[in-house]
Amino acid sequence: MNYTQTELDLIRDEGVRLRVYRCTAGHLTIGVGHKLTERELLTGLSEISLEQAGYLLHIDIGIALNGCASIFGRDRFDGMLEARQRALVNMCFQLGTQGLAKFRKMVDAIMRDDWSTAQAEALDSKWARSDSPARAQRVAHMLGRGE
Repeated sequence: MNYTQTELDLIRDEGVRLRVYRCTAGHLTIGVGHKLTERELLTGLSEISLEQAGYLLHIDIGIALNGCASIFGRDRFDGMLEARQRALVNMCFQLGTQGLAKFRKMVDAIMRDDWSTAQAEALDSKWARSDSPARAQRVAHMLGRGE
């Protein structure tokens, strides 16, 4: 997977904020969509540097990669086209592993290599209709077309 392009995708979709803010889901967040942990909340973290935002992004992408591997299996995930890997990491980054796993029909379609159905199932969701419509269109296109 093109790690740099994944970072750029997420920066485009999440933005970069160096001060704590509340995301659309109501979580205290900083950097590139990094949900603050209990430990970070206890330290009173309120502002970070651009370098720290990059570090957190790197860690959070790793978490999303592991989430995708746990849902699809490492070999299957590694064998996907790079754009599809980036799309799924993007979804897992935003929704979490449990959130991504709830797209059961999409996951089933991916396991059958039925990418047009996977695209349609991604778009047939609250995530696509109201939570993140522009992002969902881009990500679903990457899933369906592999580009």
